[in-house]
Amino acid sequence: MAIRLWRRDHAHRLLTPLVALVAACSTATTIRELPTTVDLRIGHRVTIAETSQTLEFTEVLTDSRCPLGVFCIWAGDFQAAINVSGPGDGPTRHVVLDWMKPDSSSGLILSIDGIQPPRRIAQTIDPRSYVISLHIARP
Repeated sequence: MAIRLWRRDHAHRLLTPLVALVAACSTATTIRELPTTVDLRIGHRVTIAETSQTLEFTEVLTDSRCPLGVFCIWAGDFQAAINVSGPGDGPTRHVVLDWMKPDSSSGLILSIDGIQPPRRIAQTIDPRSYVISLHIARP
């Protein structure tokens, strides 16, 4: 009775999930064309090839959006902190982005086009689950 411990054709069964896992854990993306919209989680970064600036979503400062299933007379507020660094070793700017209010202090026009997950009554959102759709354009 022969026991086969390893076959070369089994390598793809191990390497394919490993490559997918590494790709999924990547937190940096390069943007080659503006304008564009990218989805960012806290800690994820995008680099703008044209300007060599890097944008990183660092934290949610305020989330008072109207919860699902509630009638609100005001949509609420949402603020996200974005660090803008570069080009090169230039200073890092801490930009506070308000939902529905574009900001151009970084030399780019940044705006939040969407926020996930939606707020729900009596539910606290884990900060790691936030995803913002960040619109990036030239001034």
